[in-house]
This record gives sequence, C-alpha cells and structure tokens, in this order.
Amino acid sequence: MFEDTAELTKECGEFLTYCMENEIVPTWGLLAVWLDCNVSTLNAILSLSDERAAILQKAKGAIYTILEQLTTSGEGAPGGRIFLMKALWGLSDQQPIDVNVNFNGQSQAVLPDDAENIINLTPGEWKTPDE
Repeated sequence: MFEDTAELTKECGEFLTYCMENEIVPTWGLLAVWLDCNVSTLNAILSLSDERAAILQKAKGAIYTILEQLTTSGEGAPGGRIFLMKALWGLSDQQPIDVNVNFNGQSQAVLPDDAENIINLTPGEWKTPDE
C-alpha cells in the first residue's frame, strides 16, 4: 500500500492544506480516512524503515504540532485541552506508588489501596501476616 511515495507525500500535504483552509482540526484518524485506510495500517507503515514511514512520520509530526498549537492557544474548554495532551503524549497526573514490605524476611508486594495505610503506620503498629 502507498507504493508511490510521491503520491503519498502529495496526499498528506493536500490533507493538511484542506484541514487548515476549512478550519478542520487534523487528526491521525482523519488522515487515515483521507487516505482510505485505517489507523492500524498507518501505524504498521510507521513501524517500517522506508520512505513511506518517513513521509507518514512527518505528517504525524505536523498533525501533532497543529494540535499542540490549538491546545496551548487557550481556546476551548481547559479539560479538553488537558485530555488531548494526555492522550497524545501519554501524560498522567497519577503518581505511581511501588511499595514492598518485608515481613520476617519475606518480601510481599502491597496493593496501591493499602499503601497509604501502611505508610501512616508507626513501628509499634506493624503486624506481620501471621499475627
């Protein structure tokens, strides 16, 4: 698919131009529709080391740059902008907690829900699983 790299380059450029001229927010999924394929096909091509992958990577970079500009421009609801940035860049507001507790020489993983309770225990309040 997309063996003619000149045509692929032209189509990606026309897609971005069309979106900008018609005030349509370009997305990776919308590019797939424009190219008459699905997102998984585009992602599969991105995993290759050829000119098609380089063309699509450049188009994806342009799409993300436009989305970043729209996101940071302050237009629209802030929650939507925050969600978009998290989705695009894999951002998170969660703080991972990894706690291992040693009970009588045996290490035991602690579930995140229990971590806060364990952190707040004083040494005199510790109990082993056998107690």
